[in-house]
Amino acid sequence: MSARLGAVLAATLLVLAYAIAFWPGYMSFDSASQYGQALAGAYNTHHPPLMAMLWSITDQIIEGPGGLVLLHLLAYGAGLCMLLIACRLPGWVSVLVAVLLTLWPANLAILPYAWKDTGQVAFLVLAAGAIALQTRSASRWLLLLVFVALAVATAYRPLGVLATGPLAILSIRLAKLSWPKVSGAVAIVTLAVLPSLIALHPAVKRLDMFAQVGLWDVFMTGVHAGLNLVPDEVVAFPMSIEQQRAAANPHYSVPVYIQMPLTGDLLNPQPGQIESVKRAWKTAVTEHPWAYLQHRVDVSMELFGVTSSAQPQDSITAGREMVALPGQPVFAKPSGRLADVSTAWLKSMTHSLFYRPWAYLLLAVWPLWWAWQRRELPLAQLALWVAASGLLAVALLPAAAPSTTFRYMYWFSTALVMSSGLGVLVRVRRG
Repeated sequence: MSARLGAVLAATLLVLAYAIAFWPGYMSFDSASQYGQALAGAYNTHHPPLMAMLWSITDQIIEGPGGLVLLHLLAYGAGLCMLLIACRLPGWVSVLVAVLLTLWPANLAILPYAWKDTGQVAFLVLAAGAIALQTRSASRWLLLLVFVALAVATAYRPLGVLATGPLAILSIRLAKLSWPKVSGAVAIVTLAVLPSLIALHPAVKRLDMFAQVGLWDVFMTGVHAGLNLVPDEVVAFPMSIEQQRAAANPHYSVPVYIQMPLTGDLLNPQPGQIESVKRAWKTAVTEHPWAYLQHRVDVSMELFGVTSSAQPQDSITAGREMVALPGQPVFAKPSGRLADVSTAWLKSMTHSLFYRPWAYLLLAVWPLWWAWQRRELPLAQLALWVAASGLLAVALLPAAAPSTTFRYMYWFSTALVMSSGLGVLVRVRRG
């Protein structure tokens, strides 16, 4: 089997396995919320508008989550195919890689979902695959493909440019443009402002998302400090510290809000509520810094899997979902032997190293050192820049994450697995 045929067969195997086993995909409450926007043609910035816009297009072809999930799978598969071709692996090795990635619990848990996390990773893999081919050819078409994929990945998550920026820089360097530094700066700025430009669309309503994270910080800081720091403007009546401790959740913001006597919707706040939350957050951070840090350290430890109270959370392993909001079509969730077996296996893996992001960082140390030693090689450079992308993608999560769900760490884990493989390949081939 030739290397190219093996790569194509490997990518096809992965895409078909997921499409057959998990059709039409899963939808959580967040997915259903975005699907509602896609159906209505009215969007907001609570979730990335671009994903709902793409969903409105795929829904015209394949109704429901299936079209969007398939789009994500095709992007992931195309990126994997190009990466394997660039690595020039024997055909059977490429197929083995695809089998391992198909069975990797992180992929099994997240790839079948209609989530922004899934889409961002799929398009980042597509970009990485195109960049891998750039190491063999400075084609302008490859450069165009890279930036289309990076543009979508950037717009799929808040501050997506942190993940896409390093890949954009490497792509421009490999393209051998006349003004690489200027081109790189323009590319980064363009990617950074892209979500704001999309939000200017008349069908998009801009929302101030600070309260969603800020109020959780205020609440949990107060719990650690033994004080009620929640501003009166957002609650119908103040909660006692005992009630707050009973309602406290160090890993999720939503359960806390469900138990709070809120006077309105934090996404559509009453006049003055956002300002009051911002003042309370500033007070919490400046006057009770150790309590705030204790809360955020708890979040960070859980995010990286150092502690594990319920990792991975959500419905990833606890019970696959097909949520439909009122007025939406109801779709049957994936069923059959493959879906049932994979779900049961994922439940058994809940507390394994597969869901401990620190383990992927540890795994990557020596391969990245090998890549650094041979950093003049294009594939070694790809390993280093992909790792930088994964690290930057989570750089702000310790301070800004609204929960500790594993899917926030999906690209981090994927990037380090990819970088580790490339580093090992550089080591084995020794150039």
